[in-house]
Amino acid sequence: MLAFQELIVNAEGLGARPDAIAELLHILEDPTVEAGRLLPLVQRDIGLTSRLLRTCNSPLYGLRREVGSVREALVLVGNRAFARMAFLLCVEDVLRRDLPAYGITKDDFWRHGLLTAIGAAHVIDRLGRPEERDRAFTAGLLHDCGKILLDCDLEGLTDGVSNVDGHIPVEVERDLVGFDHAEAGCVIMDHWGFPPLLVHAVRCHHNPDSAGVWRDVALAVDVADTAAHLKILGVTCGEDDPAEDCGLQAGRGVDPAVIRELEEILPDDQDEAMADALHGAPAGTG
Repeated sequence: MLAFQELIVNAEGLGARPDAIAELLHILEDPTVEAGRLLPLVQRDIGLTSRLLRTCNSPLYGLRREVGSVREALVLVGNRAFARMAFLLCVEDVLRRDLPAYGITKDDFWRHGLLTAIGAAHVIDRLGRPEERDRAFTAGLLHDCGKILLDCDLEGLTDGVSNVDGHIPVEVERDLVGFDHAEAGCVIMDHWGFPPLLVHAVRCHHNPDSAGVWRDVALAVDVADTAAHLKILGVTCGEDDPAEDCGLQAGRGVDPAVIRELEEILPDDQDEAMADALHGAPAGTG
């Protein structure tokens, strides 16, 4: 069984920069987003600088002219869009990993996170909380980060476990290693200094009613997580005969029409999902 300290050790071996991710999160919370805070953060990481330039000059972002420096990119795309791009690329470094114990490739794992993020932003709008849209997006993107911490310890233990689209029941995770992936994600996000709303939304994304004042964001992630799995599996929720998961969300007070909306809104491929995420305006949400 894993202990709390082992989760921390596992996280410290990810090769990520949690300080940069946490600082970018705080910057994104600030509506003014000053360039003076962004440039030093990005420029001290040569790898991030290079990836930002490649992304700005790629068809994913669609700039009308090529940029040659991060300062030029920041001026051209704007402070907030630049911060969002930097955040996404930092998180991608953490999340784009093969998870053999879960039977999922790095591309599929990253795609699921992107779809859940885009879906959660839409759902929180439909729940009447548009002011929480950015937070719901971020919680959706990070909701399965705990799987990375558990994967090594689960490897070899999950061969006979029913697994669809990288999903192992949380009860099985707890039985095998002592934590489920939501608990593991909560532990490491708290250790990294992430905002409490995000920590609790990730911790409770399979049980939103336990999230207290953060219930709506946790529920948005839960619904979007379901919709992302259904999208990848090609399962639809019919009006007269909804899929089991669609019916589950209806039991939590969410209109099944919301999941049917997500079937149309969620992108079909990873590049389209990344483009939507980079621009901060998932299709169909205005």
